Amino acid sequence: MRRGLTILVDYHLHTKLCKHAQGEPGDYLVMAKQKGLDEIGFADHMPVPTGYDAAHRMEIGDLEKVYFTELRKTQKKDGNPTVRIGIEADFVPGLEDVLAGVLSGFPFDYVLGSVHFIGDWGFVSRKGVGEYHRRNMDEVFREYFALVREAARTGLFDVMAHLDLIKKYAYFPDKTYDPWVWRTLEVMAEYDLCLEVNSSGLRAPVGEIYPGPRFLSLARRLGIPITLGSDAHRPGEVGWAFDRLVAAVEEAGYDKICLFHKRKRMEVSLH
Repeated sequence: MRRGLTILVDYHLHTKLCKHAQGEPGDYLVMAKQKGLDEIGFADHMPVPTGYDAAHRMEIGDLEKVYFTELRKTQKKDGNPTVRIGIEADFVPGLEDVLAGVLSGFPFDYVLGSVHFIGDWGFVSRKGVGEYHRRNMDEVFREYFALVREAARTGLFDVMAHLDLIKKYAYFPDKTYDPWVWRTLEVMAEYDLCLEVNSSGLRAPVGEIYPGPRFLSLARRLGIPITLGSDAHRPGEVGWAFDRLVAAVEEAGYDKICLFHKRKRMEVSLH
């Protein structure tokens, strides 16, 4: 897997606290060790006190009593790989102050920002796939990337996760959506956000990483830093297809990735 790399990280791991993932933190650590990863980060879905999408995220009381408690135990195992405590925080228009309040109350190493809903439509859920047939894909993609740009401007996040997640089920607009992605990447560059290169799209119907190679090259042209994630929802998905992920990163011209600690970013060489 390492392809001569000096460091390899997976910053997008979920545990059973998400209610739609499997496995204890220690199970992920064992797999990461087997895969030869240098650093991993857990990023379970952040609870929203309003009860928003409660079926797919931990409870607010779990953050301190369970999440941090269990992950700190995992950090003390043996220090190899290094374990970071992150969080995946959904951007929801109108709940920015609520998100900010939760995020400021805990010592996360990094915060992944993501968009999983357009209005009340959970477009990543298998239950929501039928909605793709009923909607205009040009409008869907336009609205999705507008939400990602809005999220990027909040200053709440360190990394934007799975940038073009809306392509998961391989439904696309009739016209090119490159200009929407380009504008989104420009906003990310303006707000100095890191871009996650995520291999989970290779497990999805679309069969392509997030973001796709074309957009990864655009990000490189804009000087946007990157980090890596598998979006693992079970231990066996840790470091999923990282050989292909690293190949795409190198093809786009990247030779550095970002590490995070206490919300501070550090770029390290891939070689």
